This record gives sequence, C-alpha cells and structure tokens, in this order.
Amino acid sequence: MIVANLATYPPRRRNLMRVVADIAPQVDRLNVILNQYDRVPEALSAFGNVVPLIPGEDTKDTGKFYPDVSGAQWVFMVDDDILYPADFIARTLRLARETGIDRFCAGYHGSLYLRRPKPKYLLRPRRYVREAKKRMGERRHVFSAHRALRRSTIVEQIATNAAVMPASLFPGYEYMKGSKQFVDVRLARWCHENDIACICLKRPKGYLKTVSFEESIFKGFTIHNHCHVIDEIQQFAAKVPDAGKKL
Repeated sequence: MIVANLATYPPRRRNLMRVVADIAPQVDRLNVILNQYDRVPEALSAFGNVVPLIPGEDTKDTGKFYPDVSGAQWVFMVDDDILYPADFIARTLRLARETGIDRFCAGYHGSLYLRRPKPKYLLRPRRYVREAKKRMGERRHVFSAHRALRRSTIVEQIATNAAVMPASLFPGYEYMKGSKQFVDVRLARWCHENDIACICLKRPKGYLKTVSFEESIFKGFTIHNHCHVIDEIQQFAAKVPDAGKKL
C-alpha cells in the first residue's frame, strides 16, 4: 500500500484541492492534516481515498508525520505549494529503487552542508563562534527541486515537500513533533542515526513546479538560521560518508 501525507492550513486553501486532485489518484491513501481548520472542507469528500484529519493542535509541517501509517509499504511526503505530475509517485519509486539502496529517503530537493576547517574559530571570542555557527545554515549546496539533476546523488538532507521512504523506516510522530518548521533537518538527523541514505533524485528541469504564497516556513523561519536548528544540523552535517556521491 502506498500512503501519502500532506499537512496544510487555511492560507494555502487555493492550491490544496489541486494537490489533492494530483496526488489522490496515484496513491492508495492520502492523509490530509488540516491544521487550524474548524471543519473538513466538503470538497475533500469527492475523493474516496482521502482521509482528512484535524489535529488537536497546530502541528505545522510535523503534521506529515502525524497519521498512523500502519500497513503501508511506502510513505510519501508532499506539500500544498507544489504542482505534481501525473507520474510523480510511480517515477519517484522507480528512480529510488534503481539506486539499489534499500534503506533510503528519496526526494527532489536536497542539501549538502559545506565543510569549513574548525581551527579558524577555535581561538576567537564566543560571539564570533556563535555567529559562525549561525552561518552554518547558509553554507550549503542546494539541489533545488525545480532545477535539472543529471544523476541521482547522495546528500545530507532531503526536503519533505516531495519525498518517499519505506514505511518500515518512517519516523514516528513522537520523534518528529518537536521539530515544527524544521522537519527536514530533524528527518535528516533521523536518517543519519538509523543508517538511511538521503537520495536526491535525478530529473529534468521544471519537473516539479512551485506555487508562490506570501507566507512560507522558509521566509518566516528557515532563513533566520536559528541556533537550536543549527545544533541539530551539527548532528549529521559532515558525518555522512558518501555525501555527494553520484549514483
């Protein structure tokens, strides 16, 4: 069984039904986590395999890990601001399997954190060390989902906007719930701790397209490189042996 999890909230309503219409026909079950909703939108009832869930609290992006996925073989994570092709599910699974790696988290938006020699900051005052640490979030090479990638590549972090994992490797909500607005980082940490390869999949330019919204986690949170997030990045950055390897 193939399950997909989507977390959304009211300001993204205008693209929600398009994503549901794109993904639902490709999976056995689509869980839609309705953060900040008072009631389930009637339009969702048109899809027999869509399971709407209104959580007791605003789970934000951790909502993608909120549903019970027992019985599933594959779990996809999708977002409410992307346009997914009709072959998205089948193509993603095919490419992930072609790598020959069994334990994986595979997707289309990946990151490699750039190394910098530690001695440069060892003797500097604490404020310089703190600023250097904060800049770590900016020192990365991003394989953006909308750009072409000729060969699938092992990375250190995969975004949860278009990704898949074997259900047996999917982290539980208890592990993920403390990572609101930085689930990609927490998931990368989980993968590192459990010997799961993060794979950025090959694709042509423009295979995935995004829908622009005024509000986004990147603009409101990620761009600020919060120190507690950098602490998590340091748990896995520069510690993935095959990072950067072409498959």
